[in-house]
Amino acid sequence: MAEILPYGSDIDNASVTPNPTTGRVNLQTYLRNQVDAWGGAYQSASVPATSAPQVMGASGNITGGVQVYGAGSNPAGTAAAYVVAAFTIAAGTLDQAGRAVQFSAFGSFAANTNSKTVQIYYNCTTATVGSAQTGGTAIASTGAVTQSGGGWVLQAQVVKYGANGSNTQVALHEAAQVSTVVTPVAPQALTATESGAILCALTINCATTATDAALYAFIATGFN
Repeated sequence: MAEILPYGSDIDNASVTPNPTTGRVNLQTYLRNQVDAWGGAYQSASVPATSAPQVMGASGNITGGVQVYGAGSNPAGTAAAYVVAAFTIAAGTLDQAGRAVQFSAFGSFAANTNSKTVQIYYNCTTATVGSAQTGGTAIASTGAVTQSGGGWVLQAQVVKYGANGSNTQVALHEAAQVSTVVTPVAPQALTATESGAILCALTINCATTATDAALYAFIATGFN
């Protein structure tokens, strides 16, 4: 092992024997001796022994919240907000302030100027793929756009605030990327029952032809 510490006043000279030729000590040996001497609590000048560790909980994609369509998925009809993807936030997920769920959706538009609208709904009453959505709150929207071709991106976040079990969340529309400037949906206070399942959906409303807009991915990510 590499001998990289000089033998001198910056280490505890009694804790390890230096190499008689080089006058240097092995770092691993030195640290092991120090840990043994301090009862397993390694200390340094930059991190006092009394500092409490700051732990971040696990974050990542929500089970069932990653839906990808290699060829794109179109709404089942026109002139209504048809559910193209849906998933359920499990009961108790938003169990304390600061927990959050982020929704990200990606898709494309057909090469025509027909009107189409993409939205993310939270706390739906019903959200069955192939049927029109009922109930809930639209927390992000592209608005009715006539973009011809190209892609779209829609993103929003719901954050829990207030006391545990108080059924208090806030919706934040993060992004809507299309060919025109989109006015974001204003932040909204939500009251979904946190002890129960919360149904969410991605909807597409094509005014003329169902193939005018397609969804390629709908992803829900949880943050602690």
